[in-house]
Amino acid sequence: MKFFFNKKLQTRNELFYICTIMDAQNHQAMTIPAIWNFCKKYWFHMALAILIVLALLRYFGGWSAVSTRSPIFTAEPATASGDAALLGVLATPEQPVSAMPAIGEDAALAFFQRFARVAVSERKKYGVPAAVTLAYAFVNSQAGKRTPAIKANNYFALPCTSDWEGDTFENDGACFRRYETAWESFRDFSVFMSSREWYGEVRKQSGKDWRGWVKALERSGAPGVAGGAKAMQHVIEQYGLDELDR
Repeated sequence: MKFFFNKKLQTRNELFYICTIMDAQNHQAMTIPAIWNFCKKYWFHMALAILIVLALLRYFGGWSAVSTRSPIFTAEPATASGDAALLGVLATPEQPVSAMPAIGEDAALAFFQRFARVAVSERKKYGVPAAVTLAYAFVNSQAGKRTPAIKANNYFALPCTSDWEGDTFENDGACFRRYETAWESFRDFSVFMSSREWYGEVRKQSGKDWRGWVKALERSGAPGVAGGAKAMQHVIEQYGLDELDR
């Protein structure tokens, strides 16, 4: 069988195009009802053939039906910033530096789907764009796979500070804030952001524009991973997180 588009049927000065299937032997055109009947009769065989082709492509060519994009990040050398170099909080020499590992797309999408609503809710209350909150949490928790996120519900790697009166969590010589729930981590991040000296000015000038916020975070020494600001920008653009703020 071969397929082609045949231009025919001109009625009331309107040109109609119909897709016809021509038999390679007798070249007799099949009408639309005939095509429909053919599809209904052989739908199982057609679907099975498609599945076989997809399976072969995936097996021999490394093709995936889920995603054709590569992992978002690859590991990079650590710098001298430190886990606690967040939002103007200076790191101490004994605090380790975390490089961003490779993160698969399935893990990334699951993370965003889980926390999108809470990020939007925090933006409505505190003004920090949901895209910035999500990207910051994603980068600093490594999509929720980093130890402080798993064992202390700390998705922003917020360090212990002199004014922190809550529970704490020690990891590789660094002190992190501990929360009972992930939501508490997001709320504390909003409060922490709103307490920065530059918060009011950035909120007034940038509003929902994530770029202004990321630049402010970068100037403050955040986030606490190597190349964190660029990683945040990549995440926001890669997944269109700014749509949450429109």
